[in-house]
Amino acid sequence: MPDLLALEFESKKVLGIDAQVSPTGVRIRKCFELEIPESLDLATNPTEAGEWLKQQLKDLNVQATQAVATLPREIAVARHIAMPDVPDEELPELVKYQAGLKSALPLDQLALDFLPLPKAEGDDARDVLITTVPKQALQEIKAITEAAGLQVTKVGLSPVSAAEVALRSADHSTDTATGSLVVTRHGPRVEISIVKGANVVFSHFTQIASPTESDANPAIIAAIARSMMGLTGPITSQEVAHAWLLGSQEEFGALAPALEKRLNPSVQILDPFETSGVTVRTELPLNRSAYSALVGSLLAQSQPLAAPVDYLAPRRPPVKPNHARRRAIIGTVVAACIAIAVGGTMYFKINKLNKTIADMRADKKRLDELAERGEPILEKVQLLDEWTADRQLWLDEMAALNRYLPPTDRAFFNQIQFNLGTGNNPPKISLDGFSRQRSDAIELGERIIRHQDQRYGLFQDGQKPDDKDPYHPWKFDMELLLNEDAPAVKLTTAKPKADSKTDAVTPKTPDDNTSGPAAEEKTEETAS
Repeated sequence: MPDLLALEFESKKVLGIDAQVSPTGVRIRKCFELEIPESLDLATNPTEAGEWLKQQLKDLNVQATQAVATLPREIAVARHIAMPDVPDEELPELVKYQAGLKSALPLDQLALDFLPLPKAEGDDARDVLITTVPKQALQEIKAITEAAGLQVTKVGLSPVSAAEVALRSADHSTDTATGSLVVTRHGPRVEISIVKGANVVFSHFTQIASPTESDANPAIIAAIARSMMGLTGPITSQEVAHAWLLGSQEEFGALAPALEKRLNPSVQILDPFETSGVTVRTELPLNRSAYSALVGSLLAQSQPLAAPVDYLAPRRPPVKPNHARRRAIIGTVVAACIAIAVGGTMYFKINKLNKTIADMRADKKRLDELAERGEPILEKVQLLDEWTADRQLWLDEMAALNRYLPPTDRAFFNQIQFNLGTGNNPPKISLDGFSRQRSDAIELGERIIRHQDQRYGLFQDGQKPDDKDPYHPWKFDMELLLNEDAPAVKLTTAKPKADSKTDAVTPKTPDDNTSGPAAEEKTEETAS
């Protein structure tokens, strides 16, 4: 709920209400009455007056920075004028012209606003209530409030603001054929208004010189009677069916029955702080009637019912439509719609592409993970491909080599390594092992290279003693270089026959079926 300050400036004091206003009602937090120091002239020193008001509000702990102001009826001139029956948009200029004719002061010295009254059926004229206040008073209020750090959003007239309170009474009649009398008292000043429907159709004020209630009430009744006797135009005294005294029982308890006895309409006291939509969170003042216009100005900010008067924003002729501007606006709207449509299409396409990119990135990440997990397997497959792509069938070559090897009691191999050929280097078989005698190792090499198919060339590192195996004390190393012109080996179970042209024969052993290190062999085989 926004904070709002309602102020009424009089000649010697300032009345105020600090409240919170929302669309559902008004919550009053503080009521105050500030006596203006005699040394302070609001007209000549508005800045000094604003500093004084600012300090007073600070002492009262008022936090609101926005305000609505109400001017007392005594500084305004309210005049009923019958106008020709013209459309509403022509009224402001016509009212201004009529007000200039009837005003004693030039219009450039006055702030003017008016209330258009309901037109009577079958009447060729329409009535308006013109209200004017000195522009100087309006400028003083603006200067004082600005110096006090307040922003005034509206400046109204007290009888019109007080009508907001009467219109919220449960007993208020909405019949536009009758009217209601509204009376408020501001110390010695009494304001008298008549409301018809939602419009103030008459407004008057009087000053009561008698200080006591017993002397003041007859003067108030006499002023009301004189006002009603002179009613003409939109309403007559016979059409006033009810009277509202806005204030407390203490203020109007004796006036109500006396007024009802003197006048025909029924009279009812209505406390402005008990109006529908008003919540009070502070101690109430004794002179509640004087705060009626302030309460009404706050209610008008919540849910206005009465036709308003606002000297900061008076009724003006409606602005003529600017078709060029309208066409420009329509063109801008059309262009904006096209831009939105194109932008929306591009947005959805970009979103779709972004989704496709995200899906492809996810697929790539998944494939990268699969490839990373498969790299060890791929390396093994590549190695196997290299092995199978080589022209040598090493398993067959090993079986063929086995035919030339001696029995294990004479020699055995510790390691046999098959090496692929690289570049100009032929494939080779590296052998290292142990023999019973040195001659066994020498004889083994000679037997291999003397074989009739001449498959191998021999490179023998030599033989040397070794004490690892006492039964085979000689260690030997040799490399067999595979002849590229040698025919491919085919596995066969036949035993090799002795070649009469060579000394390479199968070893003479008790069991001629055992050839090579087939039994009890200590051989580790590696292919690279």
